[in-house]
Amino acid sequence: MTAVSLILAAAAYVLLAVEIGRGDVTIVQAQTTIVVAIFALAFPTLGFIVLRRQPANAVGWVYLGVGFWQALNMFASDYSNLAFETAAGRWPLAPELSWVAVWAWTPGFVLFCTFGVLLFPDGHLPSRRWRPVVALSIVALSLMALPIAIASWPYRGSVLEVATHQDQPSFPAGSWLDTASALSTVGQVVLLVAMIGAVAGLISRFRRSEAVERQQLKWFTYAAVIDAALLIVWIAPGLGPVPGALSAFVFAPALPVSIGIAIRRYRLYDIDRIIGRTLVYGLLTSLLAGLYAASVGLMQRLSQAATGANSDAAVVLTTLIIVSSFTPLKNRVQHLVDRRFADTGDVPRRLREFTDLLTGSVSPLDPARTLRRFLALIIDACDLAGGRVELVGPDGTQWSTLQGQVEPGSGDPADIARISTAIGHATIQLELWPRAGAAGGSFRDRAAIEAALAAVASELGPPEPSKGA
Repeated sequence: MTAVSLILAAAAYVLLAVEIGRGDVTIVQAQTTIVVAIFALAFPTLGFIVLRRQPANAVGWVYLGVGFWQALNMFASDYSNLAFETAAGRWPLAPELSWVAVWAWTPGFVLFCTFGVLLFPDGHLPSRRWRPVVALSIVALSLMALPIAIASWPYRGSVLEVATHQDQPSFPAGSWLDTASALSTVGQVVLLVAMIGAVAGLISRFRRSEAVERQQLKWFTYAAVIDAALLIVWIAPGLGPVPGALSAFVFAPALPVSIGIAIRRYRLYDIDRIIGRTLVYGLLTSLLAGLYAASVGLMQRLSQAATGANSDAAVVLTTLIIVSSFTPLKNRVQHLVDRRFADTGDVPRRLREFTDLLTGSVSPLDPARTLRRFLALIIDACDLAGGRVELVGPDGTQWSTLQGQVEPGSGDPADIARISTAIGHATIQLELWPRAGAAGGSFRDRAAIEAALAAVASELGPPEPSKGA
């Protein structure tokens, strides 16, 4: 199924290139074409990757179905367009593919918006009470696809091809297409209700999730929010066709790439850093833009009052103000975002999630990188100034890392928390330095830190060399 989908997508790309060369595709049309084309390649590949790793995961079949229908729709549309424009429809199967192009977009779209959301990431419903959403999705698909497919079959060919390119398609009087169109409208309303239910199911799953599943849902949600924002920008008036077409290159791959990362569990916990950076620089950009606009207006008014004319010095002075305020403003926003969104108050849960990820890993762990990530997590979760962690293996191999603004030996030694543990023949030591003015002699979550430290030592500590080796 993956091979068929990719072959259809590749053939559709060739046909699309011919259409572009003929000037039959405008830049405005290219926006939608780019999205469909990327989906036609990305989702079959994504479905294949998921099913190779997790054959029983229904999400893989859903995404494979999305890719297949998108590829079929794109191929049928491009093939019938060229067939009737260049050969009066005499190409093989041209009439039939003109009919397929009318309704083949529906299955992939419905699957993506309902099952692709509701079943993520493990292929199961959040609970039995979400079965009505499944029923609504099936009803929506039936109403949107079947009536149009049945009613349009008698008009396959040139009549259907011409009608689909009109702003207000017209068909012979008495045809069933008017009824089919009305049923399709009802199906779209049902689909909207099913989509709301699917999103509600995702929210319910997120509220009950822990550890790995929560990170997977973060990846999915982050990509969905980015896509929604880009879609608003995409359809915004005055954007222009070229920026709109370029935004489609970001809009289309975001979800399949994020889904692939989430299901393969590749660098799952990087999403926390990505979300934090997005919030920081999004807010920072907005604040600087507002500050720049206000400063330019104020400086121009002062310049007009003093000299009677606008001055370039006002723009230069405003630029200097923005440059000088960037770092303190960024630090302030960073601190605000970290305190509000970093879950600093739930240290045990964050450490448990990290150690669960380590123990569930099937790939060899990189000790140096794992220690850096572990130390950064503790510093962030406990709102510390810095710290140091060192792991010594049974053969004397040593890994250590230092992070933060405090160097060893600085500050009051009584405020530095020193924790060490030994698992088997591996020893791990941790030093944590509080921020200036904060009490560091007793850490409220010391027990959770000690348990996490033992888990890290157990996973990273190499076994003792055998005497006979």
